[in-house]
Amino acid sequence: ALCAEMRADAELTEVPVLFLSALVDLDNRLRCFAVGGQDFIQQPFAPPELAARVRAPLAAKGQRDELSRRTEQTRHQAGARQSVTDMVVHDLKSPLGTIKISLTILQEQLAIKDPMLARMFKGAEVSADLALTMVNDLLDLGEGRLNVSRGPLDLKDLIERLRDTIDPQAQRWGTTVHFPAPPHGGPVETDSML
Repeated sequence: ALCAEMRADAELTEVPVLFLSALVDLDNRLRCFAVGGQDFIQQPFAPPELAARVRAPLAAKGQRDELSRRTEQTRHQAGARQSVTDMVVHDLKSPLGTIKISLTILQEQLAIKDPMLARMFKGAEVSADLALTMVNDLLDLGEGRLNVSRGPLDLKDLIERLRDTIDPQAQRWGTTVHFPAPPHGGPVETDSML
């Protein structure tokens, strides 16, 4: 009865219980295990054996307690890390949106004629779009979801967008980047935002 009460008490449920008895028939031993005992020690007993049988469940409980403590600590650290990540990612969203809008307004207001400058603006706008998409994806991941939209992606268009982003920087550094043609002309099935 005492063992069953201990198992029902949340604070005592993990305390190891060992039965020490001269009643050694199978029914008594099975009843001891059925109510939550970890071991059954028959009387008379040898003191070294008793000490060893007491140490074993105590050591196992100590290991379980340490594992629980570390698991909780890891969970707490992961939660704190996710909170900081969510805050940083969320705080990036507004400045990136402002950069994107500013680029669009500048392009419209300046009526850029220089093709190189136009490509630089387009590359900056594509980069801002990509950064905003990554920020939104990180926020979604933080909430336990990731939106994947499969659809056709034109590799030629992807290479053009990369060229628009990279060429102005490469030219500024006095270098050239070669973009090979895609292996086949048709679109591939993927999430174009990944």
